[in-house]
Amino acid sequence: MRKLLGKYILLIMVIFNIFFITLFSAFIYEMRINEEKDALETVVNQVESIVGVNSERDKGANTLFVDDYVNRAKAIAKLIDVGTNNNPTNDELREYAKEIEVADIFFVDKYGSIVASSDNISVGLNFYSDTRLNEFIPVIESKEPDAYYVQKENAYSMLGGKKMIYIGVKLFGTTDGMVQIAVYPDKLDNYIREFNVSSLMKNMPTRDNLIIFVADLNTGELKGATNISEESSYTISEENLNILKSYNKDVGRIEVKGVKNLVYPKEFNDYLIVGISELESIVNSIFLQTVFFGILALCMITIVICSIYKLLSKFIISDMERLVESLELFLKGSLNVKFDVKNRTELYQMAEGLNRLVKNYDSRAERISGIVSAMGNRFGIYEYNYSINHLFFSDNLPDMFEISKEEFERAILNFYLDEDGNLRKGIDRVTGIIETYSGRKIKVERMQSEGVYYALLRDVSAEIKEKEKVSQEMRRIINLAEKDSLTGIYNREKSTELINEFLDKQNDKGVLLLFDLDNFKRVNDEKGHPEGDRLLKQFSSIIENYFREEDVKARLGGDEFIVFIPNKINKDVLERKLSEFLEVCRKDMNSLYKEQNLSVSIGVAYIDINTKSYTDLYKSADSAMYKAKRLGKGRYYINEPYANCMETDCNSCKKDCSRKNSKKED
Repeated sequence: MRKLLGKYILLIMVIFNIFFITLFSAFIYEMRINEEKDALETVVNQVESIVGVNSERDKGANTLFVDDYVNRAKAIAKLIDVGTNNNPTNDELREYAKEIEVADIFFVDKYGSIVASSDNISVGLNFYSDTRLNEFIPVIESKEPDAYYVQKENAYSMLGGKKMIYIGVKLFGTTDGMVQIAVYPDKLDNYIREFNVSSLMKNMPTRDNLIIFVADLNTGELKGATNISEESSYTISEENLNILKSYNKDVGRIEVKGVKNLVYPKEFNDYLIVGISELESIVNSIFLQTVFFGILALCMITIVICSIYKLLSKFIISDMERLVESLELFLKGSLNVKFDVKNRTELYQMAEGLNRLVKNYDSRAERISGIVSAMGNRFGIYEYNYSINHLFFSDNLPDMFEISKEEFERAILNFYLDEDGNLRKGIDRVTGIIETYSGRKIKVERMQSEGVYYALLRDVSAEIKEKEKVSQEMRRIINLAEKDSLTGIYNREKSTELINEFLDKQNDKGVLLLFDLDNFKRVNDEKGHPEGDRLLKQFSSIIENYFREEDVKARLGGDEFIVFIPNKINKDVLERKLSEFLEVCRKDMNSLYKEQNLSVSIGVAYIDINTKSYTDLYKSADSAMYKAKRLGKGRYYINEPYANCMETDCNSCKKDCSRKNSKKED
């Protein structure tokens, strides 16, 4: 009890401490986040004012660059103008390019074709046919001697993917056309390096956990940043750029390389100014404050809880421990327990109630045995209360199951409980028969109600024996009604019933075989009726073994047998089967074949559209039998014409039927 209470006290201490620490952490965290948001907004606004001033200085640097390189291009144009009437060579243009410090020089004629180039490979390109060069056509066609054009955006080398800046100037004089020069972009960077945003941001002092950067609002290209190296080669992805734009003038959160940050972006002209503050440093600071507060709160809660524990231990815990010890004995099955407490608290009333409960359970087994005595010794009752693990049963049950009292208790508990002592599933209501060592049958009807399991047991050995006896007699009577008493196969009545049931279902596939033992009367006359009966049994056994279980096999009377095959069978298969059957008969009854000239004749009839009943089918098979005997006995005949006439004499008959016609053919 004390251990349990100690665990709960510890749990309460932990819960209260977690609650106060969480509340304190949330308050501190919210306060620090708001402070950091204000700091981000202030710094970004400062950068905005500085970038605005610096943008004007950037424009001046661009103007100086353009003026310088346009003059260089014009110098080359003038040099070409005062030369000979011949076009400059590629080698000459390469020398000029080195002198004016440009990447390449292209000489374009008045038709827009490059006729000379310092790079050799671009010769032949035409400004009118190549869409990449169309921007310079106005310079070629211009009549102004100072016409020029500078292509800085989206300009790439003519035959490659390297970014370049192209400047074209009008060519006048002895040779009309245009001179174009290619300049590496870093030349422009040299002009604006002292005035660009990158230099500004690098020299701007900030905290270690704070990053401020300026990016192109449309492309995401980083223009400058604090605390980031090599920012000129860095470009913000389109996804992150859209996220930052969505936070415009509002503090949000973003994750960069797995690190969570506060972010405050602001759009200014063509720039996106972003302030980022790492949350990790804020969290670390909050963590230290939280640890200090948690230790203080834990000390205070510990003092309060320990004071409460001492009071509980003095007035309640000792009595509860005594009650628990007695209750454990009671749950283990012992009824010789007493619940006692020292202090007259609410626990005293609980102890009195538990004592009355024990007394009531102590007399439960006696009451159950009294009920059984009134019902008779063939009955028994038991009750199992799973919640308190108590089993009560009538005194006669161990004797009824022919085991000891301890074995009976163990068997009942094993039925309800698994190896771990847990209640088995699916036993709420189960009825079954249990057989004892001596063969006695005990019927068990189990019931359940609110965690208590009951069972009524009854000795039904005599009842079961009587039922088995009646069942055997019924089976014997049914066999007599359905089976031939001599051979054990179906009789005429049962076979007629089965075949008619088959035909009533409008089944149109099946065949009836009618067997007759030729010269059977001679066997009876010469060998005696016992030998004739033995022959009938032997023949029925041959039929049973040779034909399938689902085929209907019957003795119609005397030496007449039938087999009905209830499915389709082809004529060639049937003929082979009947030939094999006749051979089996000759082999098994060989002596009678020789001595009494015994043989088997078979008439075969298929079901057809005219077959309405067993009688129709039998007539057709009988006609076939007649034909088989006329053909010499010991053979089969398949009644394909379906002649159903039963007349013995066809000579005086005036009917025109298939049987009469087949007889004439004989």
